[in-house]
Amino acid sequence: MKYSNYLYRLAGLAAVLLILIIALGNTVLSEYYLPIHPWMVGLFAFVSGLEHWYLMKSIKNHPNRFSNVFMAASAIKLLSLLFVTVIYLVIDKSKVLPFVGVLFSLYVIFTGFEVRALQKLVKGNS
Repeated sequence: MKYSNYLYRLAGLAAVLLILIIALGNTVLSEYYLPIHPWMVGLFAFVSGLEHWYLMKSIKNHPNRFSNVFMAASAIKLLSLLFVTVIYLVIDKSKVLPFVGVLFSLYVIFTGFEVRALQKLVKGNS
């Protein structure tokens, strides 16, 4: 899969999630909605796009080191998101559960999307 195709699909996923979060946040789940939730979708989309670009570069240049690079990129992504979480929670402790709930949900969704895209990439290169 080309990187531009991945970016289009990633943008589509982010748009659907953004619409879903805003719609649910303004209706059914309004008491749990935080103004940072839409920004979280953007952060995850940006980090996923950056990670995918780096992993594509790695699989083309050093395919035998791909598993090491994948593990390192995943660890860096997780630690970066943990850092952002800690910073936000230090600033605003009022609604921890909605923040962490959306963070976990977005992490699972975007990681699943990334793994699916990487499976196609690895299968195409073998």
